Amino acid sequence: MFLKYDKVDTVYSFMNLLSMYANIPKDYETGTLMTMQEIHTLGYICKAYEISISELGKKLHKTKGAISQMADKLEKKGLIVRKKSDANPKLVLLVPTEAGRKTDFIHRAYDREAVLATLNTLSQHFTPDEIEAYYKVMKAHTQIHLNKTKA
Repeated sequence: MFLKYDKVDTVYSFMNLLSMYANIPKDYETGTLMTMQEIHTLGYICKAYEISISELGKKLHKTKGAISQMADKLEKKGLIVRKKSDANPKLVLLVPTEAGRKTDFIHRAYDREAVLATLNTLSQHFTPDEIEAYYKVMKAHTQIHLNKTKA
């Protein structure tokens, strides 16, 4: 299959812009500046309620060191605490604080509105079937990259 290089440029440009956007601290209407990675990591912690660094690393496909650094940032912001597991005192769990749960709740509403606005803009240029196909392609593309990291 022959691939015109402009398609490679398009993929790179999209991924580069997404990466830059993900690392810009912003206020997701919570009163706290956070990067996309920070706010979504908090979301995973809130969803689990209690989760170890190892478990969270597996879910987010990140090293224990990267998760530990992220946990430090969230803890300094008062959004999570670390506590020892009742079942295994050697195991440290990440637990959201009340402020963390509130921040996650507000952010989820923010994300829903942002995705809806994006879908509304896309719907001016694409049919619902084309937009659905885009989501299927994103899922497949994600799986391809996950498979590469496991190899």
